[in-house]
Order: sequence, then structure tokens, then C-alpha cells
Amino acid sequence: MATQQVLSTRITTTTWADSGGDAVITLRNLATATGRKGALVDRGAGSKPMWYQVTAVMQCEATVVVGLTVDLYLCQSDGTYISGNLGTGDEAFPLVASPNVDYMGSATTQVVTAHTQFTKRIKNVLIVERYFAPCVYNLTGVNLENTTTPLCKIIFTPVVDDIQAAA
Repeated sequence: MATQQVLSTRITTTTWADSGGDAVITLRNLATATGRKGALVDRGAGSKPMWYQVTAVMQCEATVVVGLTVDLYLCQSDGTYISGNLGTGDEAFPLVASPNVDYMGSATTQVVTAHTQFTKRIKNVLIVERYFAPCVYNLTGVNLENTTTPLCKIIFTPVVDDIQAAA
């Protein structure tokens, strides 16, 4: 009996960073107890992937307490309404907006040493609208990295089904 396989394929990523990414989110020197929303990206009209893997790469400027977090949210828009009543560009993300955007997860500090990268991978993030952007809220107790080279970034990787024909 022939069987069919359903595999997954990762396609072109979208990266938000201070510079050098596909879209801008100003994370350089982001103060503790403050947030930032990246510029909305247009996925275009028509059928698009709905499942994404998100990778958040963070780094703090100073010594931190282990176990504190950078919280990650998803802002979506159909082009008329933007979740959280936020704007379309790179802008401040007030914590009061967090109940009206989608919580994705938290990148947690693992060592006390300053300038040490910590990474969070989040799978199965559902994006259904045409426009989207990450939101970040810094709860580490210190500022995020303050270098001219962007060390903090958020990468969205579409994960699509790759259905193999029955053999």
C-alpha cells in the first residue's frame, strides 16, 4: 500500500533589527520596563503561509539577574484595524497594549554576564492577517545591548507543509 508523507519546509525569513534586517525595530539600548513595536511588514495579497517559527536573539548591556525576561508579542493588521491600536511604523509599545496583541513567549536571561546573547525559539505562531510585526517588552532590569552592530533581532520563518505524493 502506497503511503503519503507530510513534511515541512522553511521558506524565506523576515528579520526585524535596528539595521540590516528586512524591517526596523529599534531595540538598541531599549530601557528596562519599556517596549517597542517593529514596522509592519506586508505579506502581500493572496494565499500566504500561516504558521511561523520565531527566533528572538537578545543581549543585555549590563549584568542581569538570571530568569528575567524580554516578552515577545505579535501585532497583526488587515490594513484597516491594527491590534492594540498601534501604528504602522517602528514605535513605542506600551504595556497597556499587550492584552490586545498576541503573546508569543519570553526570552529568558540565562547567565548574569553582560553582553551575553540569549535566544528563544517559538514554534507554531499563527499569522492570519496581511500585515504583521513583533512587539518586545524588556523586563530584564537593564537596557538591551547598546552597540552600533545590531545584536538584538527577531526572525520570522514561514513553515509550510510539503506534501509528498504517494509512492
